[in-house]
Amino acid sequence: MLEDGKAGILVPPKDKDALARAIVELACDEKKRAELSEYGRKVVKERFDIRNTVKQYEKLYLSLLEKSMKSPQTKRF
Repeated sequence: MLEDGKAGILVPPKDKDALARAIVELACDEKKRAELSEYGRKVVKERFDIRNTVKQYEKLYLSLLEKSMKSPQTKRF
């Protein structure tokens, strides 16, 4: 989830007036566009970096393996 005003401007669904205001705001404010862009790139880099993704999957797989090993119904080969 993105925070309003940090990596973008959130507008309510189907609110064309709010969308128009947000577009005009960004069109008129070069500094705000640059700040939103910079923060957005930072967030994407942190959340979707391949090393972080691999670590998260590894953590998930290990926790699932640990749970399955504790389960009495798990067959051991």
